[in-house]
Amino acid sequence: MSSIIFSGVKSFLIGNYALFYIAAATTIIAGILHLMMIGPSMKPLNFPMELLPYTDALFLISGIAQIFWAIPMALNWNTRWFYAGLIGTIALTSLIALTRIPNEITGIALQDKNPMALLIEVMQTTYVFTTLTIILNKKRAIFRLVTR
Repeated sequence: MSSIIFSGVKSFLIGNYALFYIAAATTIIAGILHLMMIGPSMKPLNFPMELLPYTDALFLISGIAQIFWAIPMALNWNTRWFYAGLIGTIALTSLIALTRIPNEITGIALQDKNPMALLIEVMQTTYVFTTLTIILNKKRAIFRLVTR
């Protein structure tokens, strides 16, 4: 019985390593791109420059955090780490969506023609879906082990 459980867990881990590496790679790329967004050169044309120190701090913190987040993903740490990364990345993705509609912070809807911002969103969305797939696969594997 224990050999069946062990082989099931082993095949799950071996079979899904690609997902862990995809999640790690996408979060590293998004983090590097966030760090590259520091400074006025990559901001939207109608960006209020008085907000530059705040957005640069956000890009610095989020970029470093996303690069760090590759470690728990690549090494398959506890599922709690996956949830934390998922929540943080969804929050970052929501922030960019909120700046693209008129709001009290920017006063206007930012018009970003920067392809790097789009690439960041693609990487973050890929990370979210990959991490959700990892979490669901882990839950299914545990459920299968319990019901045997």
